[in-house]
Amino acid sequence: MIATAPAEDPQWLGRCRQLAALPKARFERRLSKLSGQPDQQRALLRARFRFDVRGCLKFCLPEQFALPWNGFHRRFLDPEKRHWRGRKTTREAWAAPRGIAKTTCAKGDAAHDTMYALEAFTVILSAGTDDAMGWSDTVRDWFESPTPQMDWLYGPFELTGGKELFQVSGAAGARGVFASRSFRSKVRGINHLAQRPTKIVVDDGEDRQRVENPRLRGIDQRFVTDDVLKAGPKEGGTRFVWVGTVLHPSAQLATMLERREPYTSWTATKFKAVLSWPVRTDLWDRCRKLYTDLTGRPQEVREAAARAFYEARQAEMDEGAEVLDQHALPIFDCYRAIWDEGLASFLRERQNEPLDPSARLFTSSEFTRFRIVHDPAEGPTIVRSDGHRVPLSKCRRQVRWDPSTGVPGSDYAAIVALARDRDGYTYVIDVWMRVAKISVQEAVVWEMAERWALGGPIRATLESNNFQGVLARDFPRERAERKAAGKWHALHIESRASTTSKADDIAAMEAPITNGWLQFVESTPVEYDQQWDAFSPLNTRQDVGNDDGPDATARGYADFGGGAPGMSSTRAAA
Repeated sequence: MIATAPAEDPQWLGRCRQLAALPKARFERRLSKLSGQPDQQRALLRARFRFDVRGCLKFCLPEQFALPWNGFHRRFLDPEKRHWRGRKTTREAWAAPRGIAKTTCAKGDAAHDTMYALEAFTVILSAGTDDAMGWSDTVRDWFESPTPQMDWLYGPFELTGGKELFQVSGAAGARGVFASRSFRSKVRGINHLAQRPTKIVVDDGEDRQRVENPRLRGIDQRFVTDDVLKAGPKEGGTRFVWVGTVLHPSAQLATMLERREPYTSWTATKFKAVLSWPVRTDLWDRCRKLYTDLTGRPQEVREAAARAFYEARQAEMDEGAEVLDQHALPIFDCYRAIWDEGLASFLRERQNEPLDPSARLFTSSEFTRFRIVHDPAEGPTIVRSDGHRVPLSKCRRQVRWDPSTGVPGSDYAAIVALARDRDGYTYVIDVWMRVAKISVQEAVVWEMAERWALGGPIRATLESNNFQGVLARDFPRERAERKAAGKWHALHIESRASTTSKADDIAAMEAPITNGWLQFVESTPVEYDQQWDAFSPLNTRQDVGNDDGPDATARGYADFGGGAPGMSSTRAAA
């Protein structure tokens, strides 16, 4: 039985470095000469893997680390590790794209720590409790149900404790204690058997909603500086590791990257999914048009057509392109993410370059517009800019109402009528925006609904936050009075409480608008267009007004199903 901790002597570490520096083929030849001598093979592998973290993870956890390493993985895992007792306090931050297994990489790093007893006590902090528990569940499972290779080399393992705090011990000297907490949970003073944390990992600790609010950003920053950074042993030696994605230009991770106060002592590295963009943007634009053309094309057909176009011209379309991870995020998938989610989302999630709060996301003069004409046979008909004609009678139609109190100085009330055709295109066919009394707003809803019901029933949805009484009191009475008077009354109205961020919902319209999936009638009010132009996705002032028209549109779009349209895959009847 070989204990790891006593082996952390200079002579043994020197041998480990020499073995780790050997080319893989040369090391494997040396290993093969020990065939039939498993104890010596184990000793040789343990020595090499002390500094060859990537080799250790490939050997012990081949399924989890099956793909080739990318630049982030190498930079994160390759620096030489020191036992916590023999190092100074370190603070490192890593900004990496979503989708390249950065969290799995950090978990693997923690597992390697345990195999060599390099950390006495590791604390994991994630944005939510579920994320933190998931983090520790994975590491625990690796040791509780080890692969045969891992068990042969470092096991058997014994685990004690529960989900929030557990300890791992191994026959070959493996040892580690893990605690998991949600971000902002108190960690200063936390200890296990009088041992304070020697490694604290913050994995995607920042919250999208909180990071946009300056006051909450300040609270979270003080939590890090006054609580997290003071949680380690007094004698030092704690390794602080921050892994995440830059969600805001003033996020803590952005501050670390720029080494601004209070993070001047941190070393920080940023990685982008796309290192350089292709030269032939004209070909990529043609590819986008294939992908975004919904007319008669199910989603799987559109994607197949775009991919076939790319594969037939791959050499030309790849010219000049360089990506961080060719296997996890090849250039085609990067463009597809832009087409599906919008450029702003891609810059934030994959490039670690969130838009500046002063940036503008929409330009109403560039929106895809259409006309509504009267067709003698079909009735009111949408005529798109590409000449395609869509009878409104063959579309699903509805009205979205974002009410206002109507008192002087209050927000606009916004009422938007939308239609969606069987292919999945959505059309803003009517918009009304005013500061007006509730009674006026109700009258407009009835008028607009009757106009676009085309003689049949129609649905309306009401932004019901603080306006539940309108639906409960006024509409049943109005419907009954209209029915008694022989007037059109086939309006069905539903209340919808908003539980998501208004700014996020509006910003999510970038992809549908850019792709022409959401189109606008030519005669939208000036105030409506101005609100789109003025909208800033990271400006929290938008949460208190000045975006009522875009908000009603975004919520109405969501009522139709939202997202990348896929109606044509089922060819649902209108």
